[in-house]
Amino acid sequence: MTKSAVVVASLALAGGTATAAHAQETAPAAPAYVTLSVLDPDGAPVYAKPDSSSERYRVDKAGTKERIQCSTTTTPSGARWFRIYDSHPVGWIWSGHFASLENPPKECFPR
Repeated sequence: MTKSAVVVASLALAGGTATAAHAQETAPAAPAYVTLSVLDPDGAPVYAKPDSSSERYRVDKAGTKERIQCSTTTTPSGARWFRIYDSHPVGWIWSGHFASLENPPKECFPR
């Protein structure tokens, strides 16, 4: 390979790498949570697990804004449950207490 061919190949490789690195830097990250408001007039119970037979921590009133981290249908009933973002201990709310979503939050337990 000639000296000029090596220079051209090096520049092409550097340009491709820089473009790929730039694309990674500018790609938007998935949000850590989505905010949803409780619509059920009776409120939304918060449970220890995605199952209404687990320990109930509290009931959040209608209008309460919840930060939802993810959702799952891997539950005894197969119903969709939402995990509350940054909740200690971990809290779960049944999705039926919120407006229907065209695109639910990301899956908590991807397969």
